[in-house]
Amino acid sequence: MSSECPRTAITAESMAWLEMFAAWQVTRAGAGEMSARDADAMAVLEREWEKVSNEER
Repeated sequence: MSSECPRTAITAESMAWLEMFAAWQVTRAGAGEMSARDADAMAVLEREWEKVSNEER
């Protein structure tokens, strides 16, 4: 039995990317204005979203 709380796996930056992704899915706007790091995060999240969507079919 552990006496300490486990470290949270989702950072504030990760949470911001998840929120950005949700908005981006609806609008697909702002891709040209994103930093390279944000654009990369959107690409990774899009690939993972498609994998999950295909598994549910």
